[in-house]
Amino acid sequence: MKKELIIGTLITGLLGAAHPEPAKDLAEAAMKLSAAKNYTWTSARAFGGREPRSTTGKAGSGGHTQLTIPGRDSSIDVLIRNGKAAFKTDEGWQLASSEAEGDENRRFRYLAYMASNYEAPTQRVTELISGITDLKVAEGGTYSGVLTEDGAKKLMSFRRRGRGGDDREPPAIAGAGGSVKFVVTNGVLTKYELTLSGKITFNEQERDIGRKSTVEFSKIGGTSFDIAEEAAGLLASASDK
Repeated sequence: MKKELIIGTLITGLLGAAHPEPAKDLAEAAMKLSAAKNYTWTSARAFGGREPRSTTGKAGSGGHTQLTIPGRDSSIDVLIRNGKAAFKTDEGWQLASSEAEGDENRRFRYLAYMASNYEAPTQRVTELISGITDLKVAEGGTYSGVLTEDGAKKLMSFRRRGRGGDDREPPAIAGAGGSVKFVVTNGVLTKYELTLSGKITFNEQERDIGRKSTVEFSKIGGTSFDIAEEAAGLLASASDK
């Protein structure tokens, strides 16, 4: 039911914000991606003029998502299911926990928060499409559009969590804008590029911010991966609590 709702929202957003024919074609391509039982993706994100940081992931039909995310000194292997995360360490797999204390356990808290707020990249496609205006299509299966200010602001927003899990007021964002480009291959959405810019007020100081994200999908419907028994057991135990 959830997937059907996502697809319905996607079509409604597209047809209401763009020209009918390109919108319909892009909606169908996005539907095919969303309907895939499994897929692989690579996500590269850059802030300002910094070098992009890349995450790779695999989504499986059993509800598990496998991620390899960049860390300070090396990458981190993570397995997510039902809002919980287990990650691989030198001592074996461990369960991420928002209750872990001390600076040495910041990774536990960060991964727990990431898992509880995890959003599949196919879901982000829906958000992007719903915020598009002036959709255009070029040869080679490339679609591009401009984001509304509200759409760009929503994509730039984030929540900060204080101690005890209380939500803090998010920083104010002004002058938000952006654009998005989609690539469709053989009738399926296989890539999108998102560019955002605006001003954010943090600690009473206004700063210019910019972000560029590129997500590429591959092995759509043909992805498989091995799940570590230790990690699956930790996630199963956490879900039972």
